[in-house]
Amino acid sequence: MDYVIGDAIRRKIEEKGMTFVAFADKFGITDRNLQYFFKRNDISLQQITRASEILDYDFVKEYLAALKEDGKGRWIAEEPAPEYASKQKGITTSFTIVGNQDDYYKNFPDLLRTLISEASKLGFSIA
Repeated sequence: MDYVIGDAIRRKIEEKGMTFVAFADKFGITDRNLQYFFKRNDISLQQITRASEILDYDFVKEYLAALKEDGKGRWIAEEPAPEYASKQKGITTSFTIVGNQDDYYKNFPDLLRTLISEASKLGFSIA
């Protein structure tokens, strides 16, 4: 088995519906470097752990299992890997407001009040 950890991470990003740009930003690399990252079959434990946290998936466990299957990880203990709990408490959304700058400054407080009010009606809160 030719396991490529970078490719496994790429597939999980796609499965989660996250953009590569968003993942690269959270991971702390450029989109261009991310493309090279996907081709790597060995990355640091810190990078595997960070990808696991961002995508809420245990790549450490998957990577170690792949090593064992290849016969390269005979030294790996049989202890269960800890599950990665999602640390994200909310959802981040951004949008761009297009219009006259004077109108923006004049009406933005009302827009925020309306947004907060409507979000509350739907069971959301805005921090």
